[in-house]
Amino acid sequence: MSTRKRDGYWFIDVSHEGRRIRLKSPDNSRAGARAYELLVRQRLSRGESAQGYVCPTLDDFYPIWYRDYVVPRNKQSEQRTKRGTFNRHLLQAFGKRRLDDISVREFDRYQRRKQQEGLSNKTINNHLAILGRCLRVAKDWDVLNSVPKLKPLPVRRVEAPYLRQEEGEKLLETMEDPFWRTMVLFALRTGVRFGELLGLRWADLDLKARTVVVRRSIVKNVQSTPKSNEPRMIPLGRELCHALNAWPERREGYVFGRDGGRRPLNSETARLTLNRAYEAAGLDFRGWHALRHSFASQLVSGGASIRVAQKLLGHSDVKTTERYVHVASEELFSSVERLSQREDEWHEGGTKSQTVRIPRTRRAARKSALALNGAKKQTLRSAFGQSSEGGTRTVPTAVRNH
Repeated sequence: MSTRKRDGYWFIDVSHEGRRIRLKSPDNSRAGARAYELLVRQRLSRGESAQGYVCPTLDDFYPIWYRDYVVPRNKQSEQRTKRGTFNRHLLQAFGKRRLDDISVREFDRYQRRKQQEGLSNKTINNHLAILGRCLRVAKDWDVLNSVPKLKPLPVRRVEAPYLRQEEGEKLLETMEDPFWRTMVLFALRTGVRFGELLGLRWADLDLKARTVVVRRSIVKNVQSTPKSNEPRMIPLGRELCHALNAWPERREGYVFGRDGGRRPLNSETARLTLNRAYEAAGLDFRGWHALRHSFASQLVSGGASIRVAQKLLGHSDVKTTERYVHVASEELFSSVERLSQREDEWHEGGTKSQTVRIPRTRRAARKSALALNGAKKQTLRSAFGQSSEGGTRTVPTAVRNH
């Protein structure tokens, strides 16, 4: 019998078709747990769930999960991503299966099949992460007994594209239109996301105080809050304020909008315009997000801490900020060169390096400690006029009075 008592309660532990099912016995006694185990085994043999009902398929459960869990908690862009992933991939692979039939083996088969279709490991991991969330909610709602453990595929970290400072200046020089030049300059000097740039309104700017408050984002023509769900304030540099002040007096609606700011800018138009600017500057196309990475890298290279960069970029986790910071190879060489220069200055100043012997045994370490203590005591005796033989010395009056 697979029954056991833990923390004052009786549980059953049953294995069925490679799945482990652990449930609390409704009758908190040894006999009650044994009877409950037999009942659960009978249910499983009939194709029912351990609780006594037929577990729904993913096709049946997904619409309920999407309506009651995804819609209330996720932005429209995230809702669209989850809906598309289920309709194009997950329901085709797992839709006809009962939730309790989706196992680790099924996950492995899905990973191999999607790799053969040419999908990246990162994309496949994202698919199964969404499915895993759906199954965990089913468990929280007492629809499913347990959730199989997902082993994500290894993903090689690829450094995101960014612009060095001289490349950013070269890109700005090729842009003659003040509208597009200011838009690129704003992205380079503030690090805002592309959607936040499209959603920026004149009311968010305070050019006298030289600040901007990021309050909204537009992604695929849908306006919502920023990715962090919180507004953030970013200081504006003098160069950027001067460029914005040079615009016409009418300042209403969207800063980088169309029809006089009444409508947000079309994202595809912005992408194509930036692509032409990259070509004119002789640079590979790296997209708008590369400007955000450039801001983070130049910020930290200029001496700002990673925490300051995190605050300005609006990241909830500093690890995300660390992925945005890029260190050029010449910066690494210059850092080592500065260290070598300090060493040269140290030796030129006439200070000789000393060799410190580290004791290799406890006994040797103990002797070193005793010798050090003896030297300290001798120093104190000398300071207060006491000789090593126990005699006394004449201490100046100023020292005694002090």
